[in-house]
Amino acid sequence: MRCTLADGNPVFESAVERYLILSFTAMQPQIDLLYELQAVNRQIHVINGDMQDFKRTFLASMYNFRVLRRNSRVQSPHLLDPLQKTIPGHGLVLARAVSDQDLVQHDLVAPAQPAAIGTLPPSFNTDTNAYENADILALIIFYNEDFGITNNDPIDIRIQKLRNFLTL
Repeated sequence: MRCTLADGNPVFESAVERYLILSFTAMQPQIDLLYELQAVNRQIHVINGDMQDFKRTFLASMYNFRVLRRNSRVQSPHLLDPLQKTIPGHGLVLARAVSDQDLVQHDLVAPAQPAAIGTLPPSFNTDTNAYENADILALIIFYNEDFGITNNDPIDIRIQKLRNFLTL
């Protein structure tokens, strides 16, 4: 006579439970391996993202090297080309640290999303001699770089430090 689970046979049901427990116990190393593989996969995605960031930064730096060479041959008051962004994030904290009393610090705002590595500043004025404090602070926020400017620097020194950033 053949027994099925529907029969309610306790011996058979107990045997099935033992079989399932042993099966799952035997599968535990494979399950653990699956979790480890998932963790490794997440790490690979992080490393891949880091490599992509490095690649963008490297390409932007190579582009900037060519622009710096070209800009270094230009004498003031001639026009300078912008550099690509190489530092992630925005420089709101830096801009607030060097802002002077002419521009109230709370007027400085961070962009909704920091500019991506390898991008050029929007509306870059190639005539750096025409820059005002607000223009320089906007570039500090964009580049996440203070160009060596301090809060005591007058506008002519700030412009010179910006020009140094674009030419050296």
